[in-house]
Amino acid sequence: MEWMIIDSIFECIMNKLGPCDIDLFASKHNNRLEQYVSFGPDVKALAVNAFSLTWNTFYAYIFPLFFSVISAVLQKICQEKATALVIAPLFSTQPWFPQLLQMICDQPYILPKVETILMNPKTNQTHPLKNMRLAAFKISGIKCVREEYQQRLPTSSSIPGEILPKNSMGHISKSGCFFVTKKKRIDLIHLYNCTWNVEMVLSLLKTWNKDITLKNITFKLAMLLALTTGQRMQSIFLIDIRNLELDTYSVKIRYGDLLKQTRPGYQLPEIFIEAFKPDYRICVVHTLHEYLERTNKLRLNNTQLFLSFQKPYKPVKKGTIAKWIKQVLIMAGIDMTIFTPHSTRGAATSYVSGRIPIATILRTAGWRKDSVFRKFYQRPITNDSSFSNEILLA
Repeated sequence: MEWMIIDSIFECIMNKLGPCDIDLFASKHNNRLEQYVSFGPDVKALAVNAFSLTWNTFYAYIFPLFFSVISAVLQKICQEKATALVIAPLFSTQPWFPQLLQMICDQPYILPKVETILMNPKTNQTHPLKNMRLAAFKISGIKCVREEYQQRLPTSSSIPGEILPKNSMGHISKSGCFFVTKKKRIDLIHLYNCTWNVEMVLSLLKTWNKDITLKNITFKLAMLLALTTGQRMQSIFLIDIRNLELDTYSVKIRYGDLLKQTRPGYQLPEIFIEAFKPDYRICVVHTLHEYLERTNKLRLNNTQLFLSFQKPYKPVKKGTIAKWIKQVLIMAGIDMTIFTPHSTRGAATSYVSGRIPIATILRTAGWRKDSVFRKFYQRPITNDSSFSNEILLA
């Protein structure tokens, strides 16, 4: 059966370790690059049978259909002094795994643990091995290239092949895991390292457009508000429709209830969000209008913005909104073994960092000190709406 890594994760791999020239183990259904080599006859393929080619003339993307051929792949890369990007499972007990580690020439990455990471393009089925962890390795058959990278690695006194104590492959920590080869420690870090890409979520939300269900529009509005305001779940939970100034062009959100940020002499400023004209599919104002229209007859006397999308349509708790956010992140391909629903705050503020003034971020997200933002939320990756607009332009 043919499997392929979903688009969003493949793009992240290419951003980290690419671009690659050719997909060596593919078909017309699951090829990830324009140039590919097929298993059998294929008029669109550059060639048939990857092992019949010489690999040192290109930088290949290799995701074998059968992991049993990984040993042969490593052997050919060594023999031909080639360099390739290999996707392989973290099967540390396999005989080929130590050789793979010794051939690494760049930072390896653990791929997210999401059920949809591998899809069958013909049937849309997901891979049955839900707990299998994959990683992306840039490896080389050129000795000096490997040695240059490995000289920069820290020395370890651990036994070769040993995994971080209390961090077996069945439990990869939030910082990742490491292996030891030739007394050198190789750290595998998560592909999303510190935060996730807001573009992945926005791409999903854009598909929830026509004939959208009450459940999906509820999820969509909650996520859009979390991203475009940079607020905590508590702040999203406390939005009251009596404190909204909503028209065709914008919405102003005021807070009358006590918030975590509220201290004597401090009041969270109102949040102002303009309609996002470039794309109404992810426009907060448009989505809010539609949500209020859909829930108008269900509200009775309830003024809390978010209601349950199932009977009896009662106001929900803060934890329920967090669960909604989590479900959207999972559907968008975010690895929830690494992140929490609260990570929307860090993802949004990290994304706009460097694009708009820090002062605007602090006002919008409700921080008083720049140091708090830098310590907890600025990761490598109010009265104006530049924060929300910058997020939606992702």
